[in-house]
Amino acid sequence: MVRWDRVGGLARRVAAWELPLVLLVLPGLILRPMWVSAAAVAVLWLCRWMAWGRLTRPAPPNLPLLLLGALIPVSLAITPTPAATRVQAGYLLAGLALYFAVLNWAVDARRLQTLLGGVMVVALGLALFSPLLIESHEGFRWLPAGWMALARRLPERINPNVLAGNLAPLWPLTLALAWRPPGERGWWWRGLAGGVTLVLGLVLLGLASRGIWLALGLTGLLLLPLRWPGLRRGWPLAVALIWLVIAQRLPERLAAVTLDTGALGGWTVRTEIWQRAAFALGDFALTGMGMGAWAQVAPVLYPYLHIGANTTVPHAHQLFLQVGLDLGVPGLTLFLATIGLGVWMAWQSYRRYRDGTEPENRSRAALALALLASFLIILSHGLVDAVSWGTKPAVFTWLVLALTTVLYLNAETAPTPTAVAKAGEG
Repeated sequence: MVRWDRVGGLARRVAAWELPLVLLVLPGLILRPMWVSAAAVAVLWLCRWMAWGRLTRPAPPNLPLLLLGALIPVSLAITPTPAATRVQAGYLLAGLALYFAVLNWAVDARRLQTLLGGVMVVALGLALFSPLLIESHEGFRWLPAGWMALARRLPERINPNVLAGNLAPLWPLTLALAWRPPGERGWWWRGLAGGVTLVLGLVLLGLASRGIWLALGLTGLLLLPLRWPGLRRGWPLAVALIWLVIAQRLPERLAAVTLDTGALGGWTVRTEIWQRAAFALGDFALTGMGMGAWAQVAPVLYPYLHIGANTTVPHAHQLFLQVGLDLGVPGLTLFLATIGLGVWMAWQSYRRYRDGTEPENRSRAALALALLASFLIILSHGLVDAVSWGTKPAVFTWLVLALTTVLYLNAETAPTPTAVAKAGEG
């Protein structure tokens, strides 16, 4: 006879190790999506329910994320390309598993700091090995020939724009951790975070993703005056500069330079892809055409005029169009709601912590502002590319959301300066 108290104790022990176990099965979902890995994640969720009597720690993005995951069976049922859809479904499952594992593991400040340290180590590792992982080495011509030969031996490599688009949202985090270290971290933490920030910045420069450069510049323009209000005095000059840019038709030239990646051409080709994607979204508005089906379906139903028949267009090169093509308008609505909640939570956390006088409040305010910058990078770069969805490194988008949610929940339980003052008076 089964002793349910023993089963409950075992479930609690397994649930306590959820994040390390998810990180263990994550490569199975990302590198070779297998239902065995998905089943392992389901078992972990079941253990969490048996241990704590609930499926997950309550948080604002949970419902839209669970509904987004519920659309995966629909996509698998209607797709004309089952193999590609299974791969894309694995990427989404990996992101959801990581989000909920972080949410339910990082329940206090100590674990959050440990997680941030792990994020820095991962970012540093990817930055150092990025010249080995990418397809093109235009920005790394200074590397030795032996390194290039080793890179060519890898079975699979990553497009530089894909890697840059998913590393860039981590850059504000490492910068904030170097500027305002959490807790009582000393010079070693600041030195590590500063080194990671420097290396990551140099790698983003070497990856030569002009769309990311533009997204970083736009994010800085929007957020730096928020942190240093004195910069707002320069806004009239910025308005005049924008008027000059429009008058000289510089947006068209900038778009042509930014979108000309060498693989698919520039503005004309990109707008053609967007037009075809918009037509397809109208035709498959309810369910989408199936996750990852665009590359094979588009040339048949929506033939290109400026792209050769032998050139593969893997996605719609626009984040929101691509999500809609994969999961339909319902999926796009849920995705926008999730990202919108992320932006809102980052802003609310920043507002709550910025007025605090303690060092911990200042470090958390810097972290909240960095997370807000991460979302702005994802959104602005998503206007011209779709690398934050349906790619292996896109799991970092869900990591940013998880960190934002954990920080927001901590901010909700933290006492406000007014409450502390009243308690002191009492």
